Amino acid sequence: MGIKRKATAILLCIIMAFGVSAACMLPESALAAASAADMTTQSAEILIDHVAYSASKKTVTVYFVDAVSWKSQSVSAKVVPYHSTKNYSNGILRKTSAKIIIKVDRLTKNRNYQFTVSGVKVKGTAGKYTVSKGVFSAK
Repeated sequence: MGIKRKATAILLCIIMAFGVSAACMLPESALAAASAADMTTQSAEILIDHVAYSASKKTVTVYFVDAVSWKSQSVSAKVVPYHSTKNYSNGILRKTSAKIIIKVDRLTKNRNYQFTVSGVKVKGTAGKYTVSKGVFSAK
């Protein structure tokens, strides 16, 4: 009987060890699955290719690296002098998947301005619409 008890005790220890290690592995794999799901729902960063100012047309055109989609009614854009709050934008003339054209008042040459475009996301992503900001110099 002593041998049966020892064998039973060893068998129980082995079963417990496998059960504990399986329980420890399960949360990690569940966490990894949740992490992967979060990555697919996050919106990709909006990257700016370049910004062009046309003094003759009084427009600022922001070109995007990736194709973007726009939130239907909630798109806004503004252009302000760097480290200031005066808004020089007069509305949006046109928006496409590659760029947005912002109508502005006359900007001072060789001065830095910052722009903000909201209601935009990378086309084809499941994330939320976001804001893209940047700085450019009026040349």
